[in-house]
Amino acid sequence: MITQSKGVLYEHDSLRLLDDFVEFIGENKIKRCIASARKSIRAAPQVLRGYYQQNTFRWWTAFDEYFNLKHGKQQQLSEYVIALAKDANQFLDLKSGMPRNVLNKYRGEFASILGAPSHMFEIRTAWHFWRRGFTLQWQEDCGVPIPEFVVTTQDFSFEVECKELQIDSYRKIGRKDFAHLANAIIDELRSRNLKGSASILLDNPLNATNAFISQIRLDIRNAFLQISGSSKRYPWGLLTLDVSTASGEVIDFYRVQREYQNNAPIHAHSMFYARKDSYGQSIDLIHVKCQCATSDQVLIGILSTLQAAAKQLANDQPGLICFYIPEIENFSGLENDSALNRMTSELFSSATLNHVAGVMYSSEQRQVKLNDGWQSFAEALIFKNPNCRLPKATQFQYLGS
Repeated sequence: MITQSKGVLYEHDSLRLLDDFVEFIGENKIKRCIASARKSIRAAPQVLRGYYQQNTFRWWTAFDEYFNLKHGKQQQLSEYVIALAKDANQFLDLKSGMPRNVLNKYRGEFASILGAPSHMFEIRTAWHFWRRGFTLQWQEDCGVPIPEFVVTTQDFSFEVECKELQIDSYRKIGRKDFAHLANAIIDELRSRNLKGSASILLDNPLNATNAFISQIRLDIRNAFLQISGSSKRYPWGLLTLDVSTASGEVIDFYRVQREYQNNAPIHAHSMFYARKDSYGQSIDLIHVKCQCATSDQVLIGILSTLQAAAKQLANDQPGLICFYIPEIENFSGLENDSALNRMTSELFSSATLNHVAGVMYSSEQRQVKLNDGWQSFAEALIFKNPNCRLPKATQFQYLGS
C-alpha cells in the first residue's frame, strides 16, 4: 500500500487553472449542473444533504464556490476549490496530447452531473504516469469498449483500463436507501416524542421507494405501543422496537456510536440521532438499525467487474486494471490476507488472463495544507499477477514517483 503524492498546487494558481478548465467545459453547462445539484441537495433528506454536498456533488459545490470567488462573494479558497483546481491542473497538463475525439469525450463527461468525478480518475491515473516521464497514447473507442490509454516506458508498453467501483451497488442495503429509511423512522419517532431504538431485519434487499417507506412508518405508528421491547413480523420482515417517552436523558453521543461500531454485526447499517438541550448536550438518543436476511454479494460483484475489465485488455500486450473506490479512505492491512487480496488472486488464476500485469485500487484524493501551497495525496494498493507471461510487466513499479 502506497500513499501517492500528486504534487503541490499554489493558491495563486488555482483561479487561473479553473478559468481555463471552465472555458474548456463550457460555463453554461457547468452552471446547469450546479443548479441540478442544488435542487437534488434541497430535495434530499436532511441526513443526506451533507453527504451529497461533500461527496456526490462535490465538483459542483466547488464550481459554485469558484463563481462566488470570481464575483467577490467569497474570499477564502476552500479545500473543495483546491481539489477542483488540482483536477483542472492535471487535465490541462494532458490536454495537448489528446486526439480531438478524446477531448470531445471529456468535454461531455465533465459536464455530467454524476459522471465527472469518476472520469477524472482516468485523468489522475494517466497524469501519474505522464509525470514520471512516460509516453501516453490515448485510445479512441469508436463505440467499442477499449482501455483508456497505453503507457510506453523505456522497456515496454502496457494498456490501462480504469473503472469506478461503487461497492454500494452490490449491497443488499445501499447507503442512500438506508439513509432515506432511517430518516423516515427517526422523523416518526420524533413526532411521537420517543427515544430508543428501532431494529429492522428485511427479508429482501432494501428498495427505499416512497411507498415502502410510508408502509414502514405506518407499521411503526400502529404498533409501537403494543410491541415496544419485543418483535413483530410483517410482510417485509421483522421489526423490533425498544422505545419510551423522551425524557431529556443526557447521553455521550460519540461514545455510544463507538461502542456500537466496535460490536456491530457484519453487514448491519446503523444511524444515530440525538437532539440538543439548551446547554448543547445530546439528549434522547434514537438508534435505527437495519439488516437483510440474505447476505451481501460484494466480492462476487467486484470479481465480475474485474473480469469484465480484463476482457477489454488486448491479450497481445500487458495490461493494468485500475479501480477507483470512493468509499474507501485507506487500504491499510488489505495488502495481506484480505478478501480483496483473495478475490484479485482468483482473477489471476485464470490461464486466459495471463496478459493482465496487475490490479490497482485507488481511493479519493485528499488535500493537505502546506506553508506555501497544497499537497494532494491518494491511497493506492496494487496486486501484481504472478502468472503474467510478460516478466518486464511484473517487475515494473507502477506506483511511486
